[in-house]
Amino acid sequence: PPGTTTFCSLYVQVHAAINLPLVQGAVPSPFALAKTTSEQKAKQQAKSTTEVDRNARNAVWRDPLKVDIPRHRIREEGVFVALVDYSSKRYLSKFTVQAESLVPGQQHHMGLILNEEGSYVLFTLLREPTLDEEMERYGPNGPMAGMLHLEFTLKQLTGSSREPCSLMVVTMVVEELAKYSQAAAEALTDPHSKARRVPFATVYMTEPEIVITPQESSSKVSYVSIPSLNPAWDCPAILDVPRTKMAPGSKAAVVFEFYRCGFVSDPAGFHEGKRVFFHGSSAVPLGLLCDSVKFGERRALALSAVVGDSNLKPQFDVKCVVRDSTGYLNFLKETGEVPCSLTGPADLPSPS
Repeated sequence: PPGTTTFCSLYVQVHAAINLPLVQGAVPSPFALAKTTSEQKAKQQAKSTTEVDRNARNAVWRDPLKVDIPRHRIREEGVFVALVDYSSKRYLSKFTVQAESLVPGQQHHMGLILNEEGSYVLFTLLREPTLDEEMERYGPNGPMAGMLHLEFTLKQLTGSSREPCSLMVVTMVVEELAKYSQAAAEALTDPHSKARRVPFATVYMTEPEIVITPQESSSKVSYVSIPSLNPAWDCPAILDVPRTKMAPGSKAAVVFEFYRCGFVSDPAGFHEGKRVFFHGSSAVPLGLLCDSVKFGERRALALSAVVGDSNLKPQFDVKCVVRDSTGYLNFLKETGEVPCSLTGPADLPSPS
């Protein structure tokens, strides 16, 4: 209707903060907040915050933060995100992202290194697409046409560490499992290997407040575990896979990489981004799924160990849901709504 303002929703999932610094000699009680850049400039209170994690140098959050921006102000507005110590009300980190720099429907996974002591924040950004944008993406000529939607529910990893640690899972699709296994083995055994990498864009906190430009990544961050000996997630890992990769005889696979969230003591490492350590990986060959899983069906699958140290035992349960882009398009047409969140089509009602 005339005079009605339409909004664009921006989501920020702050997954975890690792090795946070002491605040005035005390262990912090961190929480994250988000608001528009104009609200921050006007010093307005944030409407979207996480729970406070009391007395925690390592904190994990599950619920995404949401900020609504008028669509006619997309070019001027952005989202301001901060990590705050509840006790002292001091900022632990703060950054802004311009709304226009986010691709609608595209998840942007990033890491933020706060200082030379190894404090680290992991987060995901998403700009919610409009109904028209989503239907264009999944339409006959869109980039998501013919894609299959996979959802893997990770449970637990046993024997992952000799001492409590935070463990992060990164999911991706590799073209050839054999070549990936060789490169991964090299990355684990040779610290100077070119195959060794941080699985997503990393930004350095060189100023008290910075502006971040999101970068596209082929990897997808699942969730980070609370520090423990046997990390548990019980959260979905979402992937969109070309139908051809699930054909019989396909060499492609879904790979789960496990990273210890740690830091190096050498200050020079601050500039190299070495704050997460590749620990091992497991895989599910996609060629096997085409016969064993039907659209919309949930089924337990066994993970095959690919590479990893002798303590790594990927014995958690995996379930898979497969939906095609045509089914998702029909859902959009019937409801007239885009299922909002960082997981996208996984928010559809589970098939009966």
